[in-house]
Parts: sequence; structure tokens; C-alpha cells
Amino acid sequence: MTTNVQPEKPQPKSVLPNRPEEVWHYIKELETRTVPVDNNPSSVEKNMRLTEEQRQVLIQMEKEQKKRQKKRKKIRSST
Repeated sequence: MTTNVQPEKPQPKSVLPNRPEEVWHYIKELETRTVPVDNNPSSVEKNMRLTEEQRQVLIQMEKEQKKRQKKRKKIRSST
């Protein structure tokens, strides 16, 4: 019984990085691309897969944030 063992392909010792123009072009594309955003609450909840505990923490954080915003508005309006 004979088996054919194929030698491994030699790996290059080092690979030169891409030309700077290519890298900057890629970065520029990332910076200027548009990302669709759906702010519909039902869509957001559907896409978030949170445990009940995580959901409760998030709700509490949102409530606290709203309270802070109201305080800021009161402070601003009183000055």
C-alpha cells in the first residue's frame, strides 16, 4: 500500500503590506459609507436578544438618563 504525501506549499517569510493608497482608499470608503438605521422600537427589540435581567437593567438605565436630562433642562431654564 502506497500513500502519496504531498509536500506542503512553502509559506512566504514575510508579506509586504498593501500600498498606502489602497489602505487609505479602504478607510475612506468605510468613513463615507451609509448605514441604514431603523429606529422603530419593535425592530430594535426584535434585533436585541437580551435576557430578562439585561432588559430590566437597560430599562432602568433609560429611566435614569431621562431623569438626568430633565434635571439639566430645569437647570438651564432657571439660569
